[in-house]
Amino acid sequence: MERNQITIGSKIAVRKAGKIIPKVIRVIDGQGKPNFPKTCPSCEQATQLQAGGTEEMLELICANQDCPAQNISSLCYFLATFGVLGLGESRVTQLFESGLVTQPADFYQLDIDTTMKSGLTRRQATLAVAAIQMIPAPDKLTNEVLEEAILSAFQTKKEVPLWQLFASFGIESASKSAGKALAAHFGSFQKIRTASIEQLELVDDIGSITANAIREFFETHQAEIDALLEFVKPTALVSDGKLSGLTFCFSGGFPEGKKHWEKEVESRGGKCVSGVSKKTNYLIAGPGSGSKSEKATRLDIPILTTQQLSEMF
Repeated sequence: MERNQITIGSKIAVRKAGKIIPKVIRVIDGQGKPNFPKTCPSCEQATQLQAGGTEEMLELICANQDCPAQNISSLCYFLATFGVLGLGESRVTQLFESGLVTQPADFYQLDIDTTMKSGLTRRQATLAVAAIQMIPAPDKLTNEVLEEAILSAFQTKKEVPLWQLFASFGIESASKSAGKALAAHFGSFQKIRTASIEQLELVDDIGSITANAIREFFETHQAEIDALLEFVKPTALVSDGKLSGLTFCFSGGFPEGKKHWEKEVESRGGKCVSGVSKKTNYLIAGPGSGSKSEKATRLDIPILTTQQLSEMF
């Protein structure tokens, strides 16, 4: 809108790009300066336009690092990346606004009585803590059984794959794929968090912008990371499994879910990527696999079913 001076009432020409996204070709008439919100609706601090993922993109952001909405969003992203189910934005907002949770490590210090101080009933608080501790199907268990399971869960650190811990930080332009590349390259979280920009740039798929963002994050969030490591233990990728040295891409639908199969591959030393390239060894195709299967065929990359993949384990 800013680049093309598109405003309310503008008439524009678009074409379909890719499968869905409309691309603006030109403004036919009615150009004018867009009227963006000048202040953030959450913290009332000034908003600003900044360059996005590419030179062509601009993003309207709130630059206030202490913005409540941004903090809540970051906390929800952390939980989702970790695989915590049943603790949605409304619950996280309630915990945040009551002062119980301001950083990821705070989740793991919550017991049932403390959580109730946010205004939740005992049952709601029990389910919330059980979700954080990743107890399966907590809503089907009684409070008594859940409380015993929660006490047991408190006794040990949560083991999480190294790449998943990294991805949970929500560093701009550095998510799951970057986490997996870093884990494969460095092998330990300590090496990743202390790596220089030059060392980070040696990793596949990590450019200078991403390397700088990673370095800046680790420099400014040391205390927060140290606090989290009191409760979670990052585990490195398997380096000597049956699938070590092989790269897999999954496309289409799978009854068990794509994440299930990615974990199976990674637990055996394999690497999973989101796109097909010459470096891909196998494409695992489910129903609905389209363009990726076509590309794999062009590149002469073997296409397997999950049954054939299982036979490799």
